[in-house]
Amino acid sequence: MLSLLLAAAVTSVSTADIDSHTQWIFLWWNQNDAAHNATEAATRQVTLPTGERVLVLLPQHVANFRGKKFGGPESPLYLVILGEVFDVSTGRDKYEGEYGQFLGHDASRSFHTGEFKDDEVRSDILDFGATQKLLDVTGWRDFYRKHETYKFVGRVVGSYYDRDGRATATLEEVERLKETALTRQAADAAFGQTVLGCNMKHVAAEHSTVIDCRSHPADAGSGLPLTPRLLTWRTAFGHESQRCACVPAHWTPADMLPPPDGVAVLKLDVYQGCQPADSWCNIYQHLG
Repeated sequence: MLSLLLAAAVTSVSTADIDSHTQWIFLWWNQNDAAHNATEAATRQVTLPTGERVLVLLPQHVANFRGKKFGGPESPLYLVILGEVFDVSTGRDKYEGEYGQFLGHDASRSFHTGEFKDDEVRSDILDFGATQKLLDVTGWRDFYRKHETYKFVGRVVGSYYDRDGRATATLEEVERLKETALTRQAADAAFGQTVLGCNMKHVAAEHSTVIDCRSHPADAGSGLPLTPRLLTWRTAFGHESQRCACVPAHWTPADMLPPPDGVAVLKLDVYQGCQPADSWCNIYQHLG
């Protein structure tokens, strides 16, 4: 029965129009009707405005591809992220084990949170905003897109793609947030390249850390050696961050190179236990 439903769904598509991976999917379904005789899901290929051919799947169809418990030992394994469906069957040992909760549905949010509360999965990530959290999710999507053996299957109808395989307003907003987040990430990276970091050596026996600027050349302007300071800045993502920086002893935040847009230098503090002119010292506190 299921094979007839699937065939009916693609009557307008010739065999030549379907790539080899998609042909394999239909072959598998035709040979495994008994395992899915209660399923009435269908798939179809559509042509996008770009001319690209893409397979569009319904959520109830994707839900059957969760491994041997649901579809038999040879069932493909489908993972969905931001509406894109990937066959991860080559990772069967992992995905039929500890990563099994990612199969058969769009669990995009969990790629950042790692949570599956009460077996509920969520695909929404708009509330992450233009943050590293959102980049975590889109980064995982890039991982699956570029993977050597995980194959792209198609797009699932839902929050991110409509029944014609076109991006929804939600996906367009995710992509916009991603670009904003990447700009912020680049600003933070650019600022980090302007900061001369301290050499640090942890002394486990003393529960201390040596912070050292002696390997850096003296300040070109004053000729004085550089000194370690606790630099605090506001990142382009809006949160505070800290690191050990080597700067002339007389510097204030205003003496730092102008940071990129969105980044702000807040403080340059002498470490507790260090003297202002020390080029190195031993501190007994956790470095942020």
